Amino acid sequence: MNALARQLRCLAALLAVVIANGGVLHSTESPDLDRLALMPLKRGVRDITAIAALDVALGFQLTEIANIASQDSTRQVLRRHRLRDVDTAPPALLREIAEELDVDWILSVTIHDIPRHDVPDLSLSMRLFDGKTGEIVWSEFQGRSGLDGRRLLGLGVVESIELLVPVVVQRLLEELPLGEGIPGTETRPRHAAGFERLGTVAIVPFTSYVDIDAQQVADTATEATRAVLDRSGTQLASPGCIRQGLRHQRAHAWGQLSNDARQHIRTICMADMILTGSVERWSAAGTGLAPEPLVSVALRLLDAESGKVLWMEGNEAAGWDGESLFGSGRVYSRGKLLDRMVTTLTNDMVRDDLFTDRGRQDKP
Repeated sequence: MNALARQLRCLAALLAVVIANGGVLHSTESPDLDRLALMPLKRGVRDITAIAALDVALGFQLTEIANIASQDSTRQVLRRHRLRDVDTAPPALLREIAEELDVDWILSVTIHDIPRHDVPDLSLSMRLFDGKTGEIVWSEFQGRSGLDGRRLLGLGVVESIELLVPVVVQRLLEELPLGEGIPGTETRPRHAAGFERLGTVAIVPFTSYVDIDAQQVADTATEATRAVLDRSGTQLASPGCIRQGLRHQRAHAWGQLSNDARQHIRTICMADMILTGSVERWSAAGTGLAPEPLVSVALRLLDAESGKVLWMEGNEAAGWDGESLFGSGRVYSRGKLLDRMVTTLTNDMVRDDLFTDRGRQDKP
């Protein structure tokens, strides 16, 4: 039995305990590991089983690579600062919280999407903040269906959300830049080709025009885009600083920022570029073993100094667009489909000659 199979059996046994008692499981602290504060789970869904399974998986897997601060202490500190969402907090406040909790790192986790299908489908994101600076240092997003590992004769299908959750958590934590010897960890490139021209990028929260759960869908697209840019090695502006710049702007259509908000993002958040976007379609049709995700997303890049739109592009894709013989290449998860689309769009973005008309070809 491989390590993941053993882990799944342990998680299944522990799940009932967490449902009954709540909270994240802890192990004895190791002096060799960094200290980490796990923030209360951000829930874009209301699936109690998935949330409980995620609590177990995080507690079980994180304790292998870090010493986790007490959840009670974490909640007390957040309550004292009247902070519900660390992703909206400015770096100075995150530094203060890290000092009070005596931790090196702060980890924020969001459960974004669980479409209603016979086979489970899950999208999660994580963000890591440096306790010394309060700045975001890593972001990742993962969309996965229980059908992704299906082989001939239907073998390899993950049939329950309780078993899919730890698989997705493990894939996310494999990329977490903590500890040594984490299975699957690879050093990300400092800059993928072309992305170095962007400088520091501020990701303004996306908008969504879908009929159901519009805010949730917008948040999903925002975090998927943050993860894609982070993988490329792009320097990202602090999410909390950006939120501060938007606090006096009651609403915005995508790419339309007030002058005050843009100037704050440029001067206080030190952004060279502003990237935002919108989601036009977010559906999960189909039944049984043939879910049919369909996603439509558009991105827009602005110059932070002038507000000029430098680039804009959108795309609509279905999970079966890349399907080949025997169904290989098909995408069953709309989270995974979104990730692929944003990756394609941002790669197209940096291939375009963004700086030709701006006299900034030599930008470092």
